[in-house]
Amino acid sequence: MNGIRTKLRIDAIFKTIVFFFTIVSVVALAAILIFTLLKAIPLFQEVNLIDFITSDVWSPSTNQFGIASFIVASVLTTILACLIGIPIGLYTAIFISEIAPKKIASLVLFAVEILASIPSVIYGFFGLTVMVPLVQQLFNIRSGTTLFTASIILALMILPTVVSLSTSALKAVPKTIDEGSLALGATKMQTILKTKIPYAKSGILTSCLLGLGRALGETMAVMLVAGNANMMPQLFPISEAYLSSGRTLTGNIIMELAYASGIHEAALFATGVVLFIFVCIINIVILRVKKRGVAHS
Repeated sequence: MNGIRTKLRIDAIFKTIVFFFTIVSVVALAAILIFTLLKAIPLFQEVNLIDFITSDVWSPSTNQFGIASFIVASVLTTILACLIGIPIGLYTAIFISEIAPKKIASLVLFAVEILASIPSVIYGFFGLTVMVPLVQQLFNIRSGTTLFTASIILALMILPTVVSLSTSALKAVPKTIDEGSLALGATKMQTILKTKIPYAKSGILTSCLLGLGRALGETMAVMLVAGNANMMPQLFPISEAYLSSGRTLTGNIIMELAYASGIHEAALFATGVVLFIFVCIINIVILRVKKRGVAHS
């Protein structure tokens, strides 16, 4: 009887601890959001939200604050990074989980984990010393600090997220799915491409969206290689946009927050609010994808 009571007490204590730390996490998130919103309010008393988002003029000296150019630069680098990084990550995950011998798969997975542990500033240094001169010579342009260079570095940075989560999703597919497909006469590759990937699509899509979020929120590496030009990228032709310098939302915040004050500081916090909204949208999509995956299962 005493043993049962002890177990019940331990269980109650454990539930209390879990509940406490859950509350701490929620309160921390709420505090960050409220603090950011409060710091951004002075800007919205002076500048219309629509003008703030759609204007491409950022001139703190004249109290003109528009982040359209930063939004465009962030979106361009994120899209290209995903177009490069997600296919490479997905095929690497297929190789690790389905094709490679166990020793080689473990070696590749270890290399991917090393990539995940590299600080972003190291990626930035690599981009600055290797990719920037390479892009400059390859495209014969004045400077290799471009949105294209930033996209390449971001593609490398999202690989660990896409590879690890996609590998886990593929390994979670029941063996009976493989066996049934092979028994019906499908080849190994047909089974992977037409059976396993569709079955694991929820986990794979989640990995892609998390990679997208990582690319959107990255700061230091992008700041080192993007050029940080305060101007709207030329969108047509699109090659001109990627071969020009630009400044992302996160890059603008980190570059100017140290010396900003007054409405200028409020504008930077408002930029953070916009970035937070983008991240929330991505997370909502991830939750929707997971729910559909559960329903499908």
